[in-house]
Amino acid sequence: MKLLNIHNYLLRHVQVMLSSLGELWRQPVATSMTLLVIGIALLLPAGLFVILKNVEQVSGEWQHANRISLFLQDEISDKRGEQLAEQLKTWPDIVDVSFQSAQQSLNEFREISGLESLLDTLPENPLPAVIIIEPEEEQQQEAIEALLKRLDALPEVDLAQLDMQWLQRLRSINETGQRGISILA
Repeated sequence: MKLLNIHNYLLRHVQVMLSSLGELWRQPVATSMTLLVIGIALLLPAGLFVILKNVEQVSGEWQHANRISLFLQDEISDKRGEQLAEQLKTWPDIVDVSFQSAQQSLNEFREISGLESLLDTLPENPLPAVIIIEPEEEQQQEAIEALLKRLDALPEVDLAQLDMQWLQRLRSINETGQRGISILA
């Protein structure tokens, strides 16, 4: 008796499956729309999750990427910029210092951007000389920000920028995106 019930149960499932497939075949537009909606509903959270995991992985690799860029004033010569870089190497809370002249900055931008013809039309180099500073990794964020303020107060410096700020913004956007994906899923 049980074998007969299982047989009937499976037979009914096959009949319903064939009936459903027949309905889907007779209404191709509605079927396509339904499949499209289901595909988007599954793809959207999964795709966003993959993107956010990749961003999280990249930002995790740059965990200790605290770098300070000092953009020097235009009237500062390359020689004075190099002297300032040498002076900064003696500061106890700085690990490494590198100087990049305005011309080196322009050449690097020329290679990266591919805007050679446009850059050739400029009357003068719009990019400043830059000193890139790597503070000690063990320093707390407050100590790095205090160092940033001290560096910004130097008379040769036009702008001091902590390169970690964009990474912090990226992390907060990533956290917001993860919450959104959880809600969407």
